[in-house]
Amino acid sequence: MGISARTATAVPLAVAIIAGVLLLPSGAFTGIVGAAVTLAAWEWSALAGIVALTRRCLYVAALIGAGAAVCLAPALQATTHVMAGAAGFWIAALLMIVATQRRRFAFDQWPRLRALSGALVLLPAWLGLVQLHAGAGGTHEVIFLLLLVWSADTAAFYAGRKWGRHRLCPEVSPGKSWEGAVAGLVAGVVLAAVYAALRNASGRAMVIFVLLAAFTVAASIVGDLFESMIKRSANRKDSGTLLPGHGGMLDRMDSLTAAVPVYLLGLPLAGRVS
Repeated sequence: MGISARTATAVPLAVAIIAGVLLLPSGAFTGIVGAAVTLAAWEWSALAGIVALTRRCLYVAALIGAGAAVCLAPALQATTHVMAGAAGFWIAALLMIVATQRRRFAFDQWPRLRALSGALVLLPAWLGLVQLHAGAGGTHEVIFLLLLVWSADTAAFYAGRKWGRHRLCPEVSPGKSWEGAVAGLVAGVVLAAVYAALRNASGRAMVIFVLLAAFTVAASIVGDLFESMIKRSANRKDSGTLLPGHGGMLDRMDSLTAAVPVYLLGLPLAGRVS
């Protein structure tokens, strides 16, 4: 699958997602995100080495049941704690990535950890998106976050193809480069600065918001690398074949799963600019 297939899939998918964010009420949005998480959980079960059909179904059902119970609860005061726990997990994930790069850790030797990681990756992202969408200015916040992650991914992909010379983490994902990562970070910072300026944010608010965007993009790179590490341990190039040119649903959500907790935690510090 080449760039044309990637673009042909990405553009209508992005339009459909943005339309859904803008038009759907919070309940329907929760269900749509839940459907995407269900597909991603099914793919994750295979990457985690769960082979039997019954066990895969039970894994997905347990994960989605837990997520739905949290997302549909009438009071969600625990969201901040969940996001903080998720951020802690992503710090641990970064350490695992570094250890894998140094050949001191091998995920294929930890099948239960791979299975548990699926819940720690997917459920906080689901809850975070639901909470963000339901809050004040929620549709704008969700769309900005999506555009932030997508622009960083796109810049990293094309810059890496054109200028990538120095491998970012070859033991985890040989195709990613430092040049691509820097391009993604720059794209995210520029987008955040433009967005804050259009919203007439004060100078201090703009600086904090741009810093939040930079940390969110950095987290999205960790999310991408973590899924690459999981796929590499399962000897898979993609998580699935659902999306031509992109792979599976999980391949499209990997960066977002790590970005959501970081963005949601930092937003009160930056102040909403929407």
